[in-house]
Amino acid sequence: MEQKIKIEYPQSLANTLKMSREEFVSEVKTGSMVKLFELGKISSGIAAKVLGLSRLDFLDLLAKYNVSVFAHDETDDLSDDIANAWNPDKSQETAAYKRSQTLANRIDRKRGLDQR
Repeated sequence: MEQKIKIEYPQSLANTLKMSREEFVSEVKTGSMVKLFELGKISSGIAAKVLGLSRLDFLDLLAKYNVSVFAHDETDDLSDDIANAWNPDKSQETAAYKRSQTLANRIDRKRGLDQR
């Protein structure tokens, strides 16, 4: 079931940001999903679904907001994660996709978040 949140703001805010109403609504929605992910409240999969993006596109979007896909304690495991995810028998595109999914799943599991 979809629900809506009503946020009151002065029109001058969107104007100051040089955004149309639609752009401003999209920015608020995206910013809130990014922040909830950063705080560990939602998984990348849930955030991506709410925004209508693929999970990989959402993870790429985090860079725009200077948000790391990794929690601070997970960066030490990055090399191990990449090594474990590599499969030389697959095509490069498939292997890269599987590596990124493996990393995203592991990050969400460590953060204790559900993938649904």
